[in-house]
Amino acid sequence: MKKIVNEFVIWTVMLVPFIFMISVWDALPYDVPTHFGVDGVADGWMSKPYFVCFLSALIIGLYVLFLIIPKLDTKKKIDQMGKKYYQLRLLMSIFFSLISCVNIYFAVEGSLDNPQLLVALIGILFAVIGNYSQTIRTNYYIGFRTPWTLENEQVWKDTHLIGGRVWVVGGFFTILWSLFVKNNQVLFNGLIVIIALLVIIPSLYSYNSYKRQNINS
Repeated sequence: MKKIVNEFVIWTVMLVPFIFMISVWDALPYDVPTHFGVDGVADGWMSKPYFVCFLSALIIGLYVLFLIIPKLDTKKKIDQMGKKYYQLRLLMSIFFSLISCVNIYFAVEGSLDNPQLLVALIGILFAVIGNYSQTIRTNYYIGFRTPWTLENEQVWKDTHLIGGRVWVVGGFFTILWSLFVKNNQVLFNGLIVIIALLVIIPSLYSYNSYKRQNINS
């Protein structure tokens, strides 16, 4: 019964973008803007029916993907995570629902007039994933999966502890960046730099941790 309730919560979250889209359906143009330049002006469109299909495929595809991943994990490490994996599924569903609602809002407006909102949401995602990743057990599908973390369980633990903290700090910095930077070009360039650092720092740390483990052994 609890499992059904948990799935119902996720289904409810997934329905939010569609409810929002129905509420603004008449305001959506037939050619829905789906891509915007740095200046905030739309430069890519898709038809309204195709937009609905694309949004549905994205949200449903994410849901199905997270259902399949534990079945692909032959070592059952993800199953051992228990409620933490469900929490990750719920958090990702909430994030993609919010992003979808923001995209629908921008489509109605016809321009990317407030990209800071989008960047702030990305910052929140970074912080949440960083906090969550510190508890992830070794597996082949979720986490900082470098050759060195997959080779050594202690390296996995150390990397996810430090890497998770780096992502939390990076998330808060991204939120602050979105609040104080008003130039769109600078805003997105900064976001790219932050993403690069969030990828590079845990990778370098896992390599150094692996080397230390080998030296000490």
